[in-house]
Amino acid sequence: MRICYLSEGTPLCGGVKVTFEQAEALQERGHQVEVLSKGERPSWYPPRVPFRQVRDFLPATLPECDVIVGTFWTTVYDAVQSGKGRPVHLCQGYEGDTAAFAIDRPAIEAAYRLPTLLLTVHEPLTQLIAQRFGRRAHTVGQGINRWQFFPARQAAYGTMPRVLLVGPCEIDWKGVQDGLVALKKLKEELSFQLVRVSQFACHPEEAALQVTDEYHCHLPAENMPAIYRSCDVMLSPSWTQEGFGLPTLEAMACGVPVAISDIPAFRAFAETQDWALFFAERDIAGMRLALRRLLTDDELRQRQRSRGLAVARQYTFARVAERIEQVLQSV
Repeated sequence: MRICYLSEGTPLCGGVKVTFEQAEALQERGHQVEVLSKGERPSWYPPRVPFRQVRDFLPATLPECDVIVGTFWTTVYDAVQSGKGRPVHLCQGYEGDTAAFAIDRPAIEAAYRLPTLLLTVHEPLTQLIAQRFGRRAHTVGQGINRWQFFPARQAAYGTMPRVLLVGPCEIDWKGVQDGLVALKKLKEELSFQLVRVSQFACHPEEAALQVTDEYHCHLPAENMPAIYRSCDVMLSPSWTQEGFGLPTLEAMACGVPVAISDIPAFRAFAETQDWALFFAERDIAGMRLALRRLLTDDELRQRQRSRGLAVARQYTFARVAERIEQVLQSV
């Protein structure tokens, strides 16, 4: 099949990376795949599929193809109106529930009602679409690159444990600000280094807390596995708006035990919940208690490391590509 992905831009974010990785997985299965974007070729991720920067997504700009995939609510309109292939809407998170797009919610809801084949990266998104719009979506899943995300031979735990918190303060539903408050309180009880990763420079409010020991900004994707493997535990405090939570899965694949919020996206990683420590959404005290348990209990940490690795092994882009093929051929 000839498949074209439309990416609104190419900023450093999980959604853009997933677009490229999904396209690459389909290319590996013999399909002719291209990614078009209004953004320039990303410096933080090396695309392994044909990439073309375009001024717009008007029909004259788009190639003839069998399938054209909108990867964000704005690009879904372009996919439908192009007339260049079967329009597909890839949902990696429902944009309408986020504060950043509150003003666009009517247009977002209209995009989800367009005549497209709906694919999602996670079962909670499939259920949300059914409940909100009465439409059938197909869960194709999520993947990670196993040759990049793998555990160190030995857990990183040393004399000064390292706690990882990934995500920008600027996106409220990532829960980073709550996480920083919890970590500051925990530092009154335990000694550890806080390692932060974000696509943006350190926010003044974060700097004022004086809790972060190591800050990484706009890291190339290839550098993230080493960051994961250098850390002992990870805090993932996302709110319900989280579409998937890819950094959490990547950390687990690198053997890092995780303390995570009790939200649908994280609960759906596996049928059991013995692979992480859960705390209630936005529960700062719960975050602190979960991290304290992980940092002070060697046996628990090793058990969570083992279970996390087992869960992460289930997520591969080969399976994602196979599911996409099955949906395209059967619906």
